[in-house]
Order: sequence, then structure tokens, then C-alpha cells
Amino acid sequence: MSTACAGADIANIAAQLFRLNQRLAILSGLNPEDPDDQKRINSIYLRSLGFDDETYFSMKEKFVNSVRAEPQRETNLLLILEVTKYLGIVLSKIQITKIIPFLGAIAGSTLNYFFAKKAAKQMIHSYEFSLLLLRKEVMHSN
Repeated sequence: MSTACAGADIANIAAQLFRLNQRLAILSGLNPEDPDDQKRINSIYLRSLGFDDETYFSMKEKFVNSVRAEPQRETNLLLILEVTKYLGIVLSKIQITKIIPFLGAIAGSTLNYFFAKKAAKQMIHSYEFSLLLLRKEVMHSN
């Protein structure tokens, strides 16, 4: 039962971070409906979650570079599911205490909090950097 709860928890984190990433993209002037902007948005999402290079490039090929025939919502759901699988593997390797359920719950929730906080900060930093570059381009074009 705790494995199912942990899986649901990881899926929830992946979905919440995806929504945060979408909101930050919109606030940064990117349009999630535009294919070029969607590539950048998905790339920031994957990099912010700390994907290693091999996993990042395979996910990027699948969800960032390819033009998919499915509607955008289905593509987003598939991306979240793939991220959930990856995070499940990564976070289960990090979890230490499963012997004592109470300590395992505290360790798991603490781990989830700090992971989500780090990923959110990375997303914010990426969008701030993108805005800075965009401003410089606009200044130089005028």
C-alpha cells in the first residue's frame, strides 16, 4: 500500500511541477500552444527536474524535438507519466528508511519537498534567464 501511495505522490509532484512550469512560461511571455515555445517549455521542465544527460536527450527526442500528432493535452500527459516513471526510480534510490513507516513518511515528505523546491527554483531561474536574453535581443534590434 505504501508503494501505491508513493507512486501517486510522485505523479502528483510531477504534475504540479508541470503546471508550475506552464504558468512560469506564460508569465515569461511564452505560448504553450506554439510548437517552438512548447519545445523550450518542455526542455526547461526536464532540465529543472535534474534529468541526467542520457535520460534528458531520450526524453527530449520523444517530447521536445518531435512534432507529435496527438493533441497537446495527450502529449503533456504522456510527458508527465514518463517523468513520473523516472522520478519514481530516482527517488526510490534515495529513500533511506522504509523499515519504520513513520520515519519513512517523514523522510519521504521531506525529500519530496526539497526536490520540488529545487526544481521550482531552477524553473524560475531558467525563465528569468530567458527573459533577460529576450530583453537584450529587443534592445539590440531597436
